[in-house]
Amino acid sequence: MAFEFDIIIVGGGTAGLVLAARPSEDPDTQVLVLEAGHDLGDDPRVSVPGMWPQLQGTEADWQLKTAPRVRHAYLFSGICPHGQPSTDKGRRTNKVLSNHVISIPQGRLLGGSSALNATNFVVGARQGLDAWVALGNPGWEWERFPPNLNKAYTVTTASGPHNNGAIQTNVPSEETKRPQIWRDTLAPGWLVKRLAADAARTE
Repeated sequence: MAFEFDIIIVGGGTAGLVLAARPSEDPDTQVLVLEAGHDLGDDPRVSVPGMWPQLQGTEADWQLKTAPRVRHAYLFSGICPHGQPSTDKGRRTNKVLSNHVISIPQGRLLGGSSALNATNFVVGARQGLDAWVALGNPGWEWERFPPNLNKAYTVTTASGPHNNGAIQTNVPSEETKRPQIWRDTLAPGWLVKRLAADAARTE
């Protein structure tokens, strides 16, 4: 039996499925998505956040690894052990990584790495999008991003749902220590204040 398709998309990861979803809204458009992995949408290792590590090293993971580091690795975090600001232009040497190989989980299943991340919803950083523009991709700057992002997800908070997208996210309303730590961490200027406080303690 022969099949004909109007559009063929190679890769059923996050971007591939988004590209497939839009034209497939037209019932007269036939879209084919080719994915190397399986559909594990009903697998609890995908749907239960705490079980996602069990997918690592399986056929649902491309099992990529870094090359062994011959020299000490540099972490560009700007923070040294114990929270002290780095004095080497934001770099610090991490001897633990020396000569080690690090696994990089990458999804080899329908949904790609979005199905391999404990159901977290992560929005790209402004710096990353603006970097795309600097590399010669006009139109991807941060200022044009939020209106399109808002079409992709719905977030439900204590005050009700916001946006009207297909991806359903929520913010816990529980008032415990852990959510408060997240709110404090994400508050504007938190990192600057933390570094200043740590610097003051070391003087």
